Amino acid sequence: MREDILQALSELIKEKTELKAEKIELGLIDDLKINVNSLSSNESILVKVANDMVKINSEMISILPKAKDRAKVGKSMIGVTEDKIDLAEKQVKKVKQAAKELGININEIKEIKEIEKLTKENKDTLKTIKRYQDTMESISKVKI
Repeated sequence: MREDILQALSELIKEKTELKAEKIELGLIDDLKINVNSLSSNESILVKVANDMVKINSEMISILPKAKDRAKVGKSMIGVTEDKIDLAEKQVKKVKQAAKELGININEIKEIKEIEKLTKENKDTLKTIKRYQDTMESISKVKI
């Protein structure tokens, strides 16, 4: 009888061990399912990022020569335009002084208003060029 009890206990322990093993196996499979879901949802995001990077790289390759050209032209235009503005402003100042000395109303000299308008427009555009010049120069140094 004692052997029967020991045998029953042994089988009970064996069954419990098998149940624990099955639970552990099921838990591991559940973990794998979580990994499958995680990687699956990640793949769609990863594909989008990769596609965007390929597209951006392609756009950069086509735009690099333009950026290099604009950086070169922009740099020369800054100096040239600043010189032209300085010259025009000095000229306007001389004309205003001469008009004042001669008693001429400067409002009657249409070229002064025209130069002042164009000077303002040139300065505004020059600000934009200066704002982007460093960026164009940086982009023009990129090697792909």
